Amino acid sequence: MGNDNRKKESLRIPVWMIAALLAAICTLCLPLSAGAATYTQKKPALAPYTVSSYKTVKNTHYVIPDHAYEYYSSDVMKSQKGYRTTFTRSMSTLMLTSGGTPMDPQSMAITPDGRYLYIVYLIDHGGVNNLNARGRLVRFDLNALRQDNGGQLPDQVNSKDTRYVKTGPLIVFGHCQSLAYNPKTKSLWFVAKPGYSKTCVKELDMNTFRVKNTVNYSLKSTVSMGYTLAFDKRGNAYFYTSSKNGTWSPKRSIKIYKGTVSRRSVRWHLVMQGIRYANGPIRSGNNIIQGMGYNPKLDRLYFVSDSSILSVPAGKLGRLKPSDVRESVFGGHREFEGVAFDGQGRGLLLTNRPYEVMRTGDGF
Repeated sequence: MGNDNRKKESLRIPVWMIAALLAAICTLCLPLSAGAATYTQKKPALAPYTVSSYKTVKNTHYVIPDHAYEYYSSDVMKSQKGYRTTFTRSMSTLMLTSGGTPMDPQSMAITPDGRYLYIVYLIDHGGVNNLNARGRLVRFDLNALRQDNGGQLPDQVNSKDTRYVKTGPLIVFGHCQSLAYNPKTKSLWFVAKPGYSKTCVKELDMNTFRVKNTVNYSLKSTVSMGYTLAFDKRGNAYFYTSSKNGTWSPKRSIKIYKGTVSRRSVRWHLVMQGIRYANGPIRSGNNIIQGMGYNPKLDRLYFVSDSSILSVPAGKLGRLKPSDVRESVFGGHREFEGVAFDGQGRGLLLTNRPYEVMRTGDGF
C-alpha cells in the first residue's frame, strides 16, 4: 500500500511547471489573437427614428442616362453641368496584376498629412454582392513621388518600385467600395458585408495590410448597410443609400446615416433630412453608388456616382438648404470609383476603365 502511494506521488507535476507551461502557450498565442480580434455587438447599431419626421432638401435633378463604359483616358475632364470644376490627370496607377490576372481599383483613402494614398485592388470582381472577392491593399508614398518628380505626381508609377509602393497580401475584401481613413484613431476601415442588415466592418493593420479587427452588428430588418463609408475630421462616420422604392422616403433620394465606428462597437442614426434627388445614372431602378469622400478643409461630404459627384457641408446635415447642395456632372462614359482629400484640401479622383488617379480642382 505504501509503494502505491509513492508511485502516485511520483506522477504528480509540480504546480510551478504547469504555470510555466501555460504561460509559454499563451505567449505563443498572443500574436494570433491580437492580430485578428472579432467583436459581436448584441444591441442594434441603428437608433430608432420616426418616419413622419423625415424630410428632404430639394436639389437640382440632373438626368444622366445609364451607359456602357468607354475605355479612354483624359488629361483634362471638365464638368458640363452644375458646379463648375476641372479634374486633371495626376498619375496612372497602372494595371496591377496577381499571378498575371488584372486587378480592378475599387476605393481609396488619403492620410490627412497627404503622405500616403491607399487603394484597394480586386482580383475577383463578381459585382457588388460578391462578399468573397479577394484583393490587395496598395500604399503609394505621395511625398516621395512628388519629391522625385519636381513637386508633382508623375504620370506613371511602377507598382513594383518599393521606394514608392507597398503592396499587401491577397485577402478577402468583398467588393470594397468603402475604404476610409479615420483621422481621430489613425485607422483604416471598410464595410465587409454591405447590403445586409446583419453586417460588419473591418479594420486593417497599417503595417501588415491584413484585417486586424472585425465588428459584427445589426441595423434593423428593413435597413441594410450601405456600400460606402467615410469619416470626417472629428471622427464621425457616415454611409448613405439611395431609396429605390420610395415607400416613406422619396423614390431615388439619398438617405444619410451618421455615427461612430470603434474597435468594439458601431453606432448609427439616420440623419432626418435626406437629399431629394440622388446623383448619377440609374441602373436596375436605382441610382448607381460608387463611393463616398470627405474634404476636411471645406468640411464637405461627397457622394460619388459615374459621371457625377454631389457634395454637402457635413456641419449642416439635418438643416441643409438647396444652395448647400453642389453637383458636378461630367461628360464621357467613365467609371468614377471615389474621391479622397488630405488636410489641405488637395483631392484625388479614382477612376476605372481605364485606371487613373486625377487631381480635383482647388475648392472642390
